Amino acid sequence: MLSRIPADAWLVIISSVLPLGAGIFYWNISSRPLRILTALLFYNFTNNIALLLLALWGVNNMFLLHVYAPIAYTLLATLFSYWQQKRPALYMRISIPLFIIIYLILLTTGYENLRLPNKNTLSIMSLFTAIITLSTLFYASRTQPTLHIYNDERLWVSVGTFSNYALNVTIFSSIPTYITRQLWLIYSILAIIGNLLYLRAYLCLRK
Repeated sequence: MLSRIPADAWLVIISSVLPLGAGIFYWNISSRPLRILTALLFYNFTNNIALLLLALWGVNNMFLLHVYAPIAYTLLATLFSYWQQKRPALYMRISIPLFIIIYLILLTTGYENLRLPNKNTLSIMSLFTAIITLSTLFYASRTQPTLHIYNDERLWVSVGTFSNYALNVTIFSSIPTYITRQLWLIYSILAIIGNLLYLRAYLCLRK
C-alpha cells in the first residue's frame, strides 16, 4: 500500500518532519509563538498522514479538511498575535471566532458539504492568513534593523505561512470535487518550500 503513495507526497511528509523535529529539539528555548508553530506542525503531520491513508483505502477524506481549517487558523492567528502590537493582536484574536462563525454559517446553509472540499472556507482562510502574515512582515521590517531581519524568526515563519497557507489554500479553494494530480504537485512544492522556511525559523534560535 505504501508503494502507491507518490514520491512528492513522501517529500512533503519528510520535509514536514524537519521543522517538527527542530521544534521539538529547541522546545525549551523556543518563544511561545514557535511552540504554537510546533503544535501546528505536529497537527499538519498527523493530518497529512490521515489524508493519505484514507485516500489509499478509498475512503472520502474531505471531512478532514473541514476539521482542519478552524483548528489550523486558530493556531495561526494566535501565533501571529504574539508578534503584533496590542490593537492588531486583538484583531487577530477576534478573527478566530469570526472565522469559525462564518464556517458554521456556510456549513448549515449548504454552501459547504462535509463530503466535498470546503472551497468557500478555504478561500476565506487564505484571505485572513494573507492579511496576518503580511501585516506581521510589515511590523517586523519596521522593528528590526535590515542587517538582522534574516535572523528574525518572524520573517521565516511569515513567509513560510504565506507559502503554506495563503497560496496553498487558494489552490485548494479552486478544487472542483476532487484533488487532481496537477493540483497535488503544486501543493507539494509550496508545502515543501514552506516547511523549509519553518526550519530556517527554528535555526534562528542558534544565536
